Amino acid sequence: MAPKINKKLLPLKIHYFLKYGGMSFFPFLPALIRQKGISEGGVGLIWTVIPLTSAATNMLVGTVADYFKLHRAFFMAGMFTLTITFTAVFFMPNVPEPRKDPFLTTLSLQCPQDSAKFVVCPNSNPDWYDVSKYPIHDCDVNDNSNATFMTDPRQMKYNLRCKMYGNPDEDSEETLHFPPEFSLSLDQSEYNVCSSRNCTVITEMNVTSTFAKLYNVSCRESYKTTCEYQCETSTVETSKVTINYLLGSVQFWVIFMNMMILYAGNGVTTTMADTVCFFLLGKNRHKYGHQRLWGSLAWGMIGMTSGALVTYFSHNKAEVDYTPVVAISITFLMANLFVSFTIKFDVPKKEKLKASIVGNALCSFKMIVFLLTVMVGGITMGTQWTFFFIVVEDIAIAWDPTFNFIKLIQGLLLGIECFFGEVPFLFLSSFIIKKLGNVRTFSGVLVILTMRCFLYSCVTNPWYFLPIEFLHGPSFGLLYPNMITYANALAPKGAQATIQGIVKSTFVGGVSLGGLVGGLLLEKFGGSKAYLCLGLFDLSFTLVFIIANLARDRIKVHRSDNASDQCEYVAQGSADHGYPQEDEEAPLNSPVTSLASTLSPNDNNGNVSPHAYDKLPEEAKEKLVE
Repeated sequence: MAPKINKKLLPLKIHYFLKYGGMSFFPFLPALIRQKGISEGGVGLIWTVIPLTSAATNMLVGTVADYFKLHRAFFMAGMFTLTITFTAVFFMPNVPEPRKDPFLTTLSLQCPQDSAKFVVCPNSNPDWYDVSKYPIHDCDVNDNSNATFMTDPRQMKYNLRCKMYGNPDEDSEETLHFPPEFSLSLDQSEYNVCSSRNCTVITEMNVTSTFAKLYNVSCRESYKTTCEYQCETSTVETSKVTINYLLGSVQFWVIFMNMMILYAGNGVTTTMADTVCFFLLGKNRHKYGHQRLWGSLAWGMIGMTSGALVTYFSHNKAEVDYTPVVAISITFLMANLFVSFTIKFDVPKKEKLKASIVGNALCSFKMIVFLLTVMVGGITMGTQWTFFFIVVEDIAIAWDPTFNFIKLIQGLLLGIECFFGEVPFLFLSSFIIKKLGNVRTFSGVLVILTMRCFLYSCVTNPWYFLPIEFLHGPSFGLLYPNMITYANALAPKGAQATIQGIVKSTFVGGVSLGGLVGGLLLEKFGGSKAYLCLGLFDLSFTLVFIIANLARDRIKVHRSDNASDQCEYVAQGSADHGYPQEDEEAPLNSPVTSLASTLSPNDNNGNVSPHAYDKLPEEAKEKLVE
């Protein structure tokens, strides 16, 4: 018998598939932004600010949507904004490298045996000048086998610009552009570059000397010059790009503003899509994971495909070629615009948004602990999403400088996260959450997040990241659906989008802190120690979370016992005592909620008198109404 297809939920499933398939390159964005000339500190700054913008947008849009019932309008506007800005990321301009100040040098030309060599020696070393920092071998070492950069197809390009002064012709200020531009590959280049005592020695590889003819200089003469170095490698030292320099760059602000709008659009779309999902699910909110898993399925499939295509198209190219990713993203996100428009849902018109009810819900102990847990989960996942692929690249290069499978590993990591992580655990989330409850599920998630960070800190071989990534399922694969369903369960009627917006804003705020703290830790300690610090933080909060909930359960049991004793006392004829105060939280299944049958002995139907009803706590009143 063919399985039944819920046609009402089918467009929503397709929406999740197309949206997350088109956004599957999201984890690569920090690495892409770094490739555009922005340092790790700059990447951390961007991923600190833009999630805060997304959080503020989530809360504002969620509240406005609930109040004016504009869920569909915001849903479509967010999708359109996401499509435009995500595509634009790949066409953003690079941030130019900071221009180094010229330094005084002595330049001499030597012409032994029909060849020629320039020797450039600084008169006084500027702070940034140190030949040992560049991938240039020592002239006094005959064995150049350690010069691994020579075999890198993405060869280093080097330019030296010098301006002579104090020449025999004092009135002459001829500028030397020497050499115009050349590669350091010994078997392909016409120049050989090496260092000797902090001097740069540049030798022609052919026998016909052209230096003297090109630059009008004489052999064995020394010239006073001011020189500038320009050096481009496949691994640009972007750590030298300071935050102050970035803030003064127009290209940085173009990238920053686009990323800010991108995250705001994505946040609005995610909040509205999840709210619409619960509108359609009704009482079956625990089945949220069954809908959301289609997004994770596309995330893994398209992510792996994108990684493989980028690796193929970038072969033997100086820079990574993202053309296939751009084509895939445009196709999926444009198709999603049409599918999203066809989703049919009804917004409850009678449920009104009341600030007092939302305020009471936010001030409850359960909500406060819940929001703190969401914040910690956001910090952990924010560090993961922002810097994980950067750490993978750094570990791979440290392990083997000629490693050529970085994008392949990153694509495989995405595949494992989705096919063996999010997809199965999103499918099982309804059963797990229903079986264990939200609190115990959060406890398990926090423990696994802690283990994951500790394991990352131990990795020295990039291939070892692959088995660790199987923990993504029981961590984020359960964290997200548990977070969304618990938020919906705690949300008062008429405030679903508002509470979802607040919870997602809290999560995004954690992601923002993760971007900031992760960037600082990465620059100061490196990737491994950064994950070690994050693991210790997660471990500390896990203990606090478990202790807090054990204390809450103990207080809850104590209240139930007191309420039971008070009910017995009330049943004997005193209806004026024994009710919990309004600020106390009575369990829905406690004896207080069954008090209706004992409060009015004169009513054979078990109805509650107005006087007794007024003294009931709010949760008990809601239970009676139901």
